[in-house]
Amino acid sequence: MRLVGKSNGTADLTALAWPAARLGEVLEALARRSGLAPRLAEPMSPPAGLAGHDDETLGHWLRMAAGHLGMEAERVEICYSEVEPLLQQTGPALLQLPGDGEPCLLVLLGGGRRRLYLLGPDLAVQRLRRTLVCAALRRDLEAPLAKEVDRLLIEAGVPAPRQARAWEAMLHERLGPRRLAICWFIRLPAGAGFWHQARQVRLPRYLVAFVGGHTVQYLLWLLAWWVVGQGALQGRLDHSWLLAWALLLVTLAPFRLLASWSQGLLAIGAGSLLKQCLLAGALRLEPEEIRHQGAGQFLGRVLEAEAVGALALSGGLVGGMAGIEILIAAAVLGAGVGGGTHALLLLTWVAVALLLGWHY
Repeated sequence: MRLVGKSNGTADLTALAWPAARLGEVLEALARRSGLAPRLAEPMSPPAGLAGHDDETLGHWLRMAAGHLGMEAERVEICYSEVEPLLQQTGPALLQLPGDGEPCLLVLLGGGRRRLYLLGPDLAVQRLRRTLVCAALRRDLEAPLAKEVDRLLIEAGVPAPRQARAWEAMLHERLGPRRLAICWFIRLPAGAGFWHQARQVRLPRYLVAFVGGHTVQYLLWLLAWWVVGQGALQGRLDHSWLLAWALLLVTLAPFRLLASWSQGLLAIGAGSLLKQCLLAGALRLEPEEIRHQGAGQFLGRVLEAEAVGALALSGGLVGGMAGIEILIAAAVLGAGVGGGTHALLLLTWVAVALLLGWHY
């Protein structure tokens, strides 16, 4: 990956834009690069003259082409004031560049606080600064007002260190609701496989971070108690043991924060994904299947779905933490006086408890 830009502080987006004639190739390349697992089908070729049609026609064809590959495209209009936060969270998506000529689109693979990752027409991933891309998108709207705003700042006597922030605030006030560009979010439909949707919202990454953070912080906590126990059993607790104990407790804190942070993201992502699947299933019901049911049955089904979702998330995360702690506890018992017998007794009792819970 390489950084693309100009010396004047604006990104050269035209070199990375895809023409409308290659939209079918764009969708397939974006899906494969983003891990959306597109359907094994020949991508649709855009009809002749599509570049000359309006945005509605272009969006309709994009939705058809995305559905042909087993995906869906959602159209979103980006305002001047929303471009920075939206680009930070966008990906995969297609961003139509403003202009009156032939439609050109940027292929956004993902973004962050500072960088954006785009797929160029040569199928190479390019890395750009988010601020440069935003400046390039806003340039056409800002140009007619730039001289006027500069003159107002000079006449108002705004100090030089504050002129940049004042200039930005005034343009946000003047141009905030103006439409800047059109973006199409490319994603899997709600009826796709649960694992593929979980990968799209990065749930496996959060799960690995949660399990790793909790395991490390629990091991550090046990090691801190082992240090204290060693000093107590030796009959003296000198400064080196106390220093080691303090360092272990300090090291434990960031891993506990990592576990809590990833646990929250995992719960939010899994909860939203579960509700999307439930809503997709409800919308697929045939009217004849639910016509004989009353309001009480619908309300009961909603309450049951909410309870199942809440218990699956809270109970699943707590159960995962308990499983990690039980395995570590079995290893500690195995290293103790009782040896493998105590560890085997613990695992046996856990198995009995699980069987009783399953039977209940």
